Parts: sequence; structure tokens; C-alpha cells
Amino acid sequence: MRNTLCASLACLTVAALSGCANPMHSAWAYKPLHDAKSGAFVSAASKLDYREFDTIDGLAAAEEDMYRDGYVMIGYVNMLSPQLTFVGRGGAKKWGSSIGASRALHTFSRGHFLATYWAKPKNLPLGAFYSDDVPEDARVAVERVFDHRSAVIVDVVALDSPAYYAGLQPGDLIVEVNEQSVPSSEDLSAILRERSGQVSIFTVWSMLEGAPRMVNITLN
Repeated sequence: MRNTLCASLACLTVAALSGCANPMHSAWAYKPLHDAKSGAFVSAASKLDYREFDTIDGLAAAEEDMYRDGYVMIGYVNMLSPQLTFVGRGGAKKWGSSIGASRALHTFSRGHFLATYWAKPKNLPLGAFYSDDVPEDARVAVERVFDHRSAVIVDVVALDSPAYYAGLQPGDLIVEVNEQSVPSSEDLSAILRERSGQVSIFTVWSMLEGAPRMVNITLN
């Protein structure tokens, strides 16, 4: 009985180590933020643009450049485990290609594996990429000012786009379009498609800068 139990524990240990050693076998380790294959992003090239950094600080500086270039982080893997010495750049590249990322940034030192994956949004009518990841306290604030909690948050503003010239910034809330509430990012995309080429009135709230403002934007 004891021998059987020991053998079972040994098998579990090997399985656990194998799962940690290969990120392709540890889907739970990957944290998706956006779907690069949703149609909202430019298709990735056949070869992943992979960049490796010696330190976390180097990676962070590269991420700032990515945001300035109009890229969106679509997901990441952030783990701390001695087993990850077996992962290396091969695992980071393979995972990035499997999820449709255009670029991968990777640092690996002292057992700390961190890889971030990026894609570039298409030139959408607004020229900004947005999501439903509005913090709960922001929704509460919206409800206090408006008669609803609906809003989407701006993630990235492309250079030389309608959103850029209208002064939209990452972190801004889009609360209404033409006095119509915006229940979700999907609803906003539908509104923008219908209004393509036309002027629309956006109710935008930069919560750290004061009250909501009305902005006229001519959509692409």
C-alpha cells in the first residue's frame, strides 16, 4: 500500500513539473486580455517579432514603446517557478504564435518567467481600441452623473486618427454617443460602423481631469 501511494505521488509530481515546464501544456498560466483573432486586429506576420530582455525594467521600457506605437497587450504569462528554467525563448515564441500575437516581449531571470504578447488594432472608425474593462468604482461614478452605468474604456489611441485629434487618451471613458448609452464595446463598434464618415457627438469622461465633456468626432 505504501509503495503504491509513493508511486502515485511520484507520478503526480512528474506531471506537475512537466506541466509547469511547458507553457503549451499549462493553459491556465496564460492570462488573455483580448482575442487577436477576433478581426479587430491586424493579422500577424508569419514570423513572430520576438524580443528578449535581461531585466524587468528593460521589458517595462519596451512595453511603453509598444503602447506609443499603437499596439495592444492581448495577454501575458507571469510565473515564478524553478521548473520554468526549461521554458526559455522557445516556449515564449511558440505560445505567441499560437495566439496570433504580432510581437512578444520576454524576460527570464532567476526563475521568473514573464512574457507579454501584443497585436495592433485595425484602423477602426474611431481610431481607438476600447474594451469593457471599466473599473467598478468608475461605473458607480457614471451612474451618479447619468441614469445608467454603461461605458467603455479607451485602451489605445492610434496616431493621426479621429480619436487622436479629438484629444481622447487611454483611460478615458466613452459614456454616450449622440446621447445614446454605450452598453458594451460590441455595441459601440456597431454604432461606429453605422456612423462611418459622419460626425458624432461623444460624451467622454477623463475622470482624473474633471467633469464629462462633449466632443464632436468625424469618424473614418
